[in-house]
Amino acid sequence: MTGAASAGAQAGLAPAGWTRRVSRRVRYYLPAVLVGVIGLAVWEVGMRALDIQAFILPPPSSILAELTGGSTQALTTAGINTIVEALGGLAMGVAAGLVVGFATAHWVGVRSVLLPVAIAANAVPIIAFALIVNNWFGSLNPLSRMVIAAVLVFFPVMI
Repeated sequence: MTGAASAGAQAGLAPAGWTRRVSRRVRYYLPAVLVGVIGLAVWEVGMRALDIQAFILPPPSSILAELTGGSTQALTTAGINTIVEALGGLAMGVAAGLVVGFATAHWVGVRSVLLPVAIAANAVPIIAFALIVNNWFGSLNPLSRMVIAAVLVFFPVMI
C-alpha cells in the first residue's frame, strides 16, 4: 500500500472501488424502487380520490396499518395455513409427476395413454380447473387448494 492510500484508509475514507460499486448498485436498483414508490403513491391517492371502498381494494396505508397493528395472530395463522397447503400441493404434484414421468419414460404403452392426457390437462386453464376442484372438495377445504397446487407442479415435474 502506498503512503497516501494507507493514510486514507486510516482516516476512514472509502476506497474508490467501493464508491463505484455503490454508485453502480444505486443506478441499477433506483429505477425499480422509484417505480414501486410511485406505484404505491398512485394507488393510495387513487383510492382516496375515487372513494373506492376499502374492502374492495384497500389503500397501502391501511394494509401497512393492519400489518403493524395488533392482528398478527390472524396473519400468522393464515401464513402457516398457506405454507402447509403450498407444501402439501408441492409434495402431491412432485410425487404424481415422478411416478407418471417414470412410467411414461419406461413403458411405451403407458406413454401413449398418459402423455396425451397429461398434455390435454395442462392445456386447461387453471382457473377453470380450480372451479371444478372447489366443487369436488369444497372451496374452504385445504385439500382443494393443495390439489390445485399439485396440478400446477405436476406437468413440469412429469416432463
